[in-house]
Amino acid sequence: LNATSSRSHAIYMVRITRTAVREGGHTTTVVGKLNLVDLAGSERVKRSGAKGANLKEASHINSGLLSLGNVIVALASSSDAPPAKLDKDGKKVPAQPQHIPYRQSKLTRVLQDSLGGNSLTCLIACVSPVDLDFEETHNTLKYAGRACKIFNAPVMNAVTEEELPPIPPPGDFHCDYDRPRRGSLLVENGD
Repeated sequence: LNATSSRSHAIYMVRITRTAVREGGHTTTVVGKLNLVDLAGSERVKRSGAKGANLKEASHINSGLLSLGNVIVALASSSDAPPAKLDKDGKKVPAQPQHIPYRQSKLTRVLQDSLGGNSLTCLIACVSPVDLDFEETHNTLKYAGRACKIFNAPVMNAVTEEELPPIPPPGDFHCDYDRPRRGSLLVENGD
């Protein structure tokens, strides 16, 4: 049990863009994204004795982690599924894509491109050697084990100048990324 927990998830996103000019003045842009994510640990309310606002926070954290677990299970099981089946004539029929429940929580929506598809993901699980924390440690290792079963086939995100969408005129462009919106995730930079 972490007595000094911040009781929140921390997500730090870095987007890296590199543009190369090719022969004839054509450009190719390579885009990469790095998400550094520190998830809050699940909390057993009986053990922590959380009440009031702390109980509500614990409920939201546990709900987000459960949703993330559901996404991990769905991605891992779709990685295990055969890519195609044979019909009665012996022809390959593509398998139906499995629904991945990314919309269950804000956490899974934010982490969607880090979990499935075109990404490399590294998961570090923090566990405790204390006997009292055995059940939490066991669950954390099972969670990490399921995540290890996800198979992705990432490719470089390269876009040529011709494939880029046209840039709108200055008067038609509106950006509100810097303005916080109600219900948006709070990302704090803590030491």
